[in-house]
Amino acid sequence: MVMSRAELDEKAHTLVNAFLAATYEEDPGLAKSLAMLGEEGKLELAGVLGRFENRGLAPAQQRLMARRFLGRLRKPTAQGLALTNRVLDFLDRQGSSRLDDRAIAIGLELLEAFARVESDNDTLSERELELLGKAVRLYDRDDNRVLDDQELERLRAALKDGTLLHTLG
Repeated sequence: MVMSRAELDEKAHTLVNAFLAATYEEDPGLAKSLAMLGEEGKLELAGVLGRFENRGLAPAQQRLMARRFLGRLRKPTAQGLALTNRVLDFLDRQGSSRLDDRAIAIGLELLEAFARVESDNDTLSERELELLGKAVRLYDRDDNRVLDDQELERLRAALKDGTLLHTLG
């Protein structure tokens, strides 16, 4: 079934509004940050949220998984969410726009590693997200926009031995 742009926008708004309503109770600080996003930012937010839908989890569990990612962003912006979506594309091995448990674990691992690239806190700036995006593109040797097991292992090894940051400049 093909959806029109208006139908996609409506679905995105419904998803974001439901997430924000629940998140005001569960994590008011994050909800306030995300509520301040403009139209473009909310569409990018819907893209991130959609990756956690239809995984057989209760809505509260889906929100928790999404908040684990979104809570890593220092100041959520449209650009930061777009960068996050691009990075998550490299972890989506099925090309379904949904993340499985393995992809979620890898994503969190990468977010945690890059959160300390230019700062001593546990959140990512847009600059750190840009570096993460650059890293996944660099280690995607076959340019298929998905990290396979070997590419991921090379990325992890470069992170561990410190050569990745030197390579990224």
